Amino acid sequence: MKLDIEKLPAEEQKVYAMMEHLHVFEKKALWNLIQRSNKDHVSMCPKINNEIRSLEQRGLIAINPYYNGPEYSFFVLQNAPYLMRKLRLYSPKEVYEPSWKQRAKKLFSR
Repeated sequence: MKLDIEKLPAEEQKVYAMMEHLHVFEKKALWNLIQRSNKDHVSMCPKINNEIRSLEQRGLIAINPYYNGPEYSFFVLQNAPYLMRKLRLYSPKEVYEPSWKQRAKKLFSR
């Protein structure tokens, strides 16, 4: 399945062009955030690394200021909802998500 980028609005085509020019590690980090995002395009990340900082500086992700928790919450492709929808439909659903038992064990083992 190939993404039909021509059907996207012009602003979102620019976002897609920016995504094509990312470094491989930044693409992997963004793809991971896209796959883990919920229907509101919010994704969780346990730590902020250089790739995440770079994506934030480019405007592809934004920190969720309303979330207070042990992880970091991000809005993913907030300015490109149609592109986000296409990428989520395109992405495989087999993403590693730790079970609630593993998350609880990690949280309470400190």
